[in-house]
This record gives sequence, structure tokens and C-alpha cells, in this order.
Amino acid sequence: MCVRYTSFYQCASGTPHLMPCPAGLVCNSDGKLCDWKPTEPIVDCVSSQKVNCRATTRWATNGHVIVGVDSESGRDSQHLNAPGGIFIDTRHGNNVYVVDGNKYRVQKFLGNSLASDGITVAGG
Repeated sequence: MCVRYTSFYQCASGTPHLMPCPAGLVCNSDGKLCDWKPTEPIVDCVSSQKVNCRATTRWATNGHVIVGVDSESGRDSQHLNAPGGIFIDTRHGNNVYVVDGNKYRVQKFLGNSLASDGITVAGG
């Protein structure tokens, strides 16, 4: 939830923290996330024309969970707690690497069987 169009609340371990929107961003009209100003021109790389559109990509609401467990945190390799980054290694079998922030680890999910348990490859 955004506050005064310049900051938002982020929860960590059940405690809300007031955080500033990153430089150049403001709360969107929904008041739910920091976003580019709607009138900020964006350059279309193909035609080099400036257009006014949203710079933020949104997650599809009808997607399928392929890594981790939806809306739950836990201690095993499938449960993520504050995933903060993702990398797909297209050169080595499409393995998926996920930064699991609150568990201080990186989980690897095998590209040929993403539904399998994650493998801790760093931290943990």
C-alpha cells in the first residue's frame, strides 16, 4: 500500500516497514506499487517514437506455479521465503535459479523437471 505517492509499506517477518519508492518512481493510481509516472515518455526501440505507456510489466493472474509452493513459506527446498531474483540458464538445460532472500540461499531447479525439489547451491 502506497503512502503519499512517494513511499510504500513492505512487510518483513510480520513487521511493516515504510520504504521510499526508488528514484524516478511514484505510487501508481491503484496505490499498490511504485511505478513510472503514466505520462513519462518511453521510446519505442523499433520506430524511435516516444509513446506514453506503462513501463511496468505485470504478472499474469492465471499463471501456474512451476517453482516453489504458492503462498506458503517453509523450511524445505520447495518453500521460498521472499524470493528476490530469478535467473534461467538457457545454455545448460534451462535450469532456474532463485534467490531465496529470507533464507539467505540460492535454489536451483532443474529445467527438465521444474516440479522437483530445489537444490541449495549457495548459502542456506
